[in-house]
Amino acid sequence: MRNAFHRELSCHCAATFPARHRGIPLSNNWYELLNLTSKSRDSVRWITHVRLNSGNWVPKQPPPSPDDVVSRLTYGFWQHLLDAHTDINGASVPWPDLLTGIVPGHRHNSVVHWNRQRHRDALFSRIDLIKDFRNRVAHLEPVWKHGDLMEEKRPRRNVTIGVEIPRPANLSDALARIKLVHDRGEELLKWFSVHRYDDYLRSYVRAQIEWLLSQAGFDAYRRLSPVSTLPLARFRRDIRKHANLDGVVHIERNGKRLGTFFSV
Repeated sequence: MRNAFHRELSCHCAATFPARHRGIPLSNNWYELLNLTSKSRDSVRWITHVRLNSGNWVPKQPPPSPDDVVSRLTYGFWQHLLDAHTDINGASVPWPDLLTGIVPGHRHNSVVHWNRQRHRDALFSRIDLIKDFRNRVAHLEPVWKHGDLMEEKRPRRNVTIGVEIPRPANLSDALARIKLVHDRGEELLKWFSVHRYDDYLRSYVRAQIEWLLSQAGFDAYRRLSPVSTLPLARFRRDIRKHANLDGVVHIERNGKRLGTFFSV
């Protein structure tokens, strides 16, 4: 997401401000050439400036490179770029054109599609959903506790945001909700990069999550007994004695998956 926004906005500003962009066409100071929201502007200033006791901002010397600035901006910064409507010359930011390059894997990717505010709002809402879930994971908060899942919209005049799915009422609902959020995050990844999406589909992590979010995975977790110790050499010997296994390995009985492990 970060790289996609950075790349497309850099190219746009390099073409629009040939004498004022600092850097190269694919990586420049576009964040100084757009009229960002006050909160987004301050997020950049904390990286590019020093704030004095008087409250004044003083540019750092030498200024940090665009790549350094971009790498230090937080997740929430990126979705709110969609709230930047004009550049420093007062011209409109051409989001419909930019988004075709930012989310090339979107199923309806076209200028006509992104011309509609409600479609840009849906993208904002999807990024926000994954941000909230990501923060829960990062802060070690419970991920199975959910409220109502709201429609992918943003609060605007004459826009009513309804409940898409009510809060989970039982274990099955809770597992289904986490899987839904994961699937939407997976789809968001595809929108930004089909290549990264394909990598993820083939990864051990994806196979592990799929199992963990199943009833069988939950039941296996509940049956966990005190930890046993098995020397790695013995484990490898016992496994390889029966088959030459590499990568993600599913253990099955009568067609039912009992577990998954990663063999290297």
